[in-house]
Amino acid sequence: WMQLNSRNIERSVVIQSIFGTKVPCRQERKSWMALDIFLDVSHTIDSIRDTAIWFSKNADLDSRKILLFYCGKPRNPAELIVPLLVIPF
Repeated sequence: WMQLNSRNIERSVVIQSIFGTKVPCRQERKSWMALDIFLDVSHTIDSIRDTAIWFSKNADLDSRKILLFYCGKPRNPAELIVPLLVIPF
């Protein structure tokens, strides 16, 4: 630990920082006016599958849905969008 800690950061501060960290937009649900907004920043095929399941279980089946999909390089958007196609729109 001391060899890696060239800045003299207390070990307890590092541990508190790690456990206190929240990753925004991982299966987050927000309400705004009359909208339910589902946010997720999945970027692997497995995490997108998990998100599709989560969304399908939690979104109102009768509501209008909008999917905003973004895929940055070097990922393959044609592969990554497949798990999202099972969501009933």
